[in-house]
Amino acid sequence: MPSRKWQNTPAAGAKQFGPAAARRGLQRRRRPKPRMLAARGLVQGIFKAASMIKKPSWREQGDDPDYRFSLANERTFLAWIRTSLALLAAAVLLDQLEVSHPQALAKAVAVGLVLVAGCFAGLAYFRWRANEIAMRNRVTLPHSITLLVAALLLIAISVTIGALVLA
Repeated sequence: MPSRKWQNTPAAGAKQFGPAAARRGLQRRRRPKPRMLAARGLVQGIFKAASMIKKPSWREQGDDPDYRFSLANERTFLAWIRTSLALLAAAVLLDQLEVSHPQALAKAVAVGLVLVAGCFAGLAYFRWRANEIAMRNRVTLPHSITLLVAALLLIAISVTIGALVLA
């Protein structure tokens, strides 16, 4: 029986260990680097934690919708998240940018952008969830005032930023 540092592999290692080792099908086993072990452990831990998360009860209701509609719903969710991230980037820009305008107004607009970005991220999830439930139960998609709220908030922020630039 081969020792622990040798393992059976198909005739490999002729160059490293000579023809006799290749005939026996033995090759020296490589030890994984500690970095790789840590990364592997982290990935396994993430997958284990994800498998322990209980599915929401609404995922068990109704029939699975056509995957094309689910993917379209998910793309819409991701578009809302992208918008939220863009608003956060604008808030950081306003906060870090040295403006010759009133600093308090710039900070207020930045905080407003952060709040709107958080609202958009939350609304994105609840909108995605409501649409997914409607598709599973084969009912019409729910009407949402999210678009109206988003439009009004963006108009208010645009007017404020415009006033900031013109001041």
